[in-house]
Amino acid sequence: MGETRNEVSRLREAGDHPAGRTIQPNEEDFRRLDAERLQIETRGPPVKRWLDLMCHNEIAHAMGLNDVYEVPFWARLTAQWRSGASIRPKLIKT
Repeated sequence: MGETRNEVSRLREAGDHPAGRTIQPNEEDFRRLDAERLQIETRGPPVKRWLDLMCHNEIAHAMGLNDVYEVPFWARLTAQWRSGASIRPKLIKT
């Protein structure tokens, strides 16, 4: 995984790199790729759910939609730092 671009290009030209060949993926390949994707996601930063809701609300407002969720004052103040992993957003009836 730590190959540089030059190494990948060299392998591709030589036909020794998987990206240079046409292969038919099987179920095991998909499982392995899914596992790799999940490993990458676990190393990433946590999702900021309150911040996501605030962004959603702004987009919904800009598009003229009524799909707006309540975001408490304290959540707006701390949305940049807290993950809000256990939130249960309430849809505002408009």
